[in-house]
Amino acid sequence: MVFKVSKVSTTPFEGQKPGTSGLRKKVKVFVQPHYLQNFVQSTFNALTPEKVKGATLVVSGDGRYFSKDAIQIIIKISAANGVRRVWVGQNGLLSTPAVSAVIRERVGVDVSNIVLISISHISTTGVANFTGPEGQFDVEVFDSANDHVKLMKFFVTPSDSVAIIAANAVNSIPYFSSGLKGVARSMPTSAALDVVAKHLNLKFFEVPTGWKFFGNLMDAGLCSICGEESFGTGSDHIREKDGIWAVLAWLSILAYKNKENLNGDKLVTVEDIVRQHWATYAKDLMAYLVNLQSSLNEINSIVKGDRSDVSNVVNADEFEYKDPVDGSVSKHQGIRFLFEDGSRLVFRLSGTGSEGATIRLYIEQYEKDSSKTGRDSQEALAPLVEVALKLSKLQEFTGRSAPTVVT
Repeated sequence: MVFKVSKVSTTPFEGQKPGTSGLRKKVKVFVQPHYLQNFVQSTFNALTPEKVKGATLVVSGDGRYFSKDAIQIIIKISAANGVRRVWVGQNGLLSTPAVSAVIRERVGVDVSNIVLISISHISTTGVANFTGPEGQFDVEVFDSANDHVKLMKFFVTPSDSVAIIAANAVNSIPYFSSGLKGVARSMPTSAALDVVAKHLNLKFFEVPTGWKFFGNLMDAGLCSICGEESFGTGSDHIREKDGIWAVLAWLSILAYKNKENLNGDKLVTVEDIVRQHWATYAKDLMAYLVNLQSSLNEINSIVKGDRSDVSNVVNADEFEYKDPVDGSVSKHQGIRFLFEDGSRLVFRLSGTGSEGATIRLYIEQYEKDSSKTGRDSQEALAPLVEVALKLSKLQEFTGRSAPTVVT
């Protein structure tokens, strides 16, 4: 099949600035005439011609509405810009870990850029050959699970807790039997991993929210296991959060813990493993639910005036991260209040909302008394919640008396 390039006049759209997870807008915004086309072409324009000509593009997503139209638009614009081939998951589906696995397995093909969008309704697998403006152009549709499964065959790993994974990895997961290179968490994530890293004498990194920071550390051989505040967990096997890997990991840890209990003895349960971890490392109660310039004395005056049963604040800052690999600096990543007993309050603007601004408040309390670790989190964290609202004046600024979402 031969096709030709047509030039279409268009005008800029406001607000097409990608956030942490790309360009997040409602469907009614994306379906505007030329809206998606403008963004895709702008992406190609931002790259050098050398990175586009002859390159391979991976286009897939999770199958939401507007998928069928979006994939056609992106493939056509890719061909017009000289892309050599496009890879598409069967039915337009590729999870984020599957994309990373596809790239790693298909060695020898230059994948210069990845676009993850909502696409679906591609009926079969195979390769279609076209002649485009820059020569040969192929579209390959493939089973999205194959490459992922190939990479996972030697893994028996992660759990729902990055701290528990790190604590049990060397003994329970063969891939880590020779030791961990290091561990990392995003800044808002519970400090439970910090305690494990200190106990096991591991390299530890606290990074801003965003998987690219973990990727840099793993590429440099500094990190084996990492996790973020939205409970994404991953390792250096594919440099991505991987839910399937996490489920298999938990099963692997359970198998290791029960290797002596297979003759009818009582089996060790998930709860047993978690409680054993708390008994060893203590527990971090975590609720996930403005610029403030004051001295520590002033802050503690506010805290103690409101709740005498809350520990003193020993540090308050705005989190900033210098990447140890490429030297880049990420500023304004959130405001932190660090308490004497290890508790934390973190305020952060979300980069993944689709409309307006989302303020995320993370409340963490360190509890070393094993008799109190079973308490309901909302009840246990109530004093810190009260202090957080007092310090931030969120009710006054937002007009809201309760959060939109609590997790």
